[in-house]
Amino acid sequence: YTRPFLLALTLGTPCLAQELLLGTSVGTIARTHPVTGQTTSTLSCSSPVAAMTLDGADLLVGDSSGNVFRHDLDLEVETWLFSVPAACGGLSVHQGELFVSDTAGSVLRVNLQTGRVMETMTLPFGMDGGPLVIHQSKIFVGSLMGFVVMKDLNDTLDFQFWGTCAGPVSSMTDGGTHLIM
Repeated sequence: YTRPFLLALTLGTPCLAQELLLGTSVGTIARTHPVTGQTTSTLSCSSPVAAMTLDGADLLVGDSSGNVFRHDLDLEVETWLFSVPAACGGLSVHQGELFVSDTAGSVLRVNLQTGRVMETMTLPFGMDGGPLVIHQSKIFVGSLMGFVVMKDLNDTLDFQFWGTCAGPVSSMTDGGTHLIM
């Protein structure tokens, strides 16, 4: 099972999304107008979409096998980058590095150029790694169990319990002053 989700692209802060990218479990990404809902084009992926994030003007996509791909949104071309050990649950780029939460209960800090895993952080409570978001130096990770944990990337402490939801956390985003789940 792959969570369908939504990624809104913005041209600046604050402004309205100029395009919505809808990743699916059937291996497509619909480029959609945020107001009309009309699909402007559809990108094909090599496998079902499990997680997405932006790296500049490119879209990074993780799948349920642990593969990470780069999509050039201008050329609409997909390139395989590397694989991580387990299914991707969430992706986020921070200071030139890719953070990948996985279903094995880890968050990996990966060099985007080489695919080398620089650090493996273990999630608590036996939780799966779901959606993640990084706000300033803090990383937040949600799970299908409904837990949300937080870790300060500038600190050596492990992940700490941050909150819980009534059901699975299937998506997260940073709203500037709010974490939206």
